[in-house]
Amino acid sequence: MSTVNEVKAELEDVNALVLNVSSDVDSLLAQVAALKEQVANGGVASQADVDAIFAKVAGIKESLSGVDAKEPPVVPV
Repeated sequence: MSTVNEVKAELEDVNALVLNVSSDVDSLLAQVAALKEQVANGGVASQADVDAIFAKVAGIKESLSGVDAKEPPVVPV
């Protein structure tokens, strides 16, 4: 049987993970928007730009996998 303190600790962990992912998504959207604007203005997407976006997406995927793998599993209420 779980205690209120255990629930509170788990919720704090989940909140921190969600905030990290949210921040990462905001950063990703900014990178994509900047690249889109650059290309729209006649620029070329460099491989470094594409690689940076890919790395950000991979990091977000890893963060979300970490939430799914959390023990005990986070069960929706």
